[in-house]
Amino acid sequence: MGRWSSKFKRSSVAVRLPVLGLSVSGALTPAGLGISCLVPLIEAGFVDWIVSTGANLYHDTHFALGMDLHQSRPGLDDRQLRDHQVIRIYDIVFDYENLLGTDRFYRTICRSEPFQRTFSTAEFHYLV
Repeated sequence: MGRWSSKFKRSSVAVRLPVLGLSVSGALTPAGLGISCLVPLIEAGFVDWIVSTGANLYHDTHFALGMDLHQSRPGLDDRQLRDHQVIRIYDIVFDYENLLGTDRFYRTICRSEPFQRTFSTAEFHYLV
């Protein structure tokens, strides 16, 4: 998709595109698929709306907070990882502290003034 959007963006052909919705689930963000696939489509103007699971938005926060996620391999021993407080999402690993730090971030902002009212999930994500 990324290569297609780059080629299409450079094209001088005027084409009327249909409305394009994007529905994402699974561990896209930790695997780096947001920056490599989704962002080019959005920047090229191909995405009109997005529906995502909360997990993708939550894990995207790790990057926004400057937390490290590392490429690994899927066959690691989960018992050893747990003993070392390492979280694995398929072939991505990161320190358990990333989850705690992200939770702290959300607790802090949820206690702030803009969040002290009832609103939709979409507005919550916009405010974040």
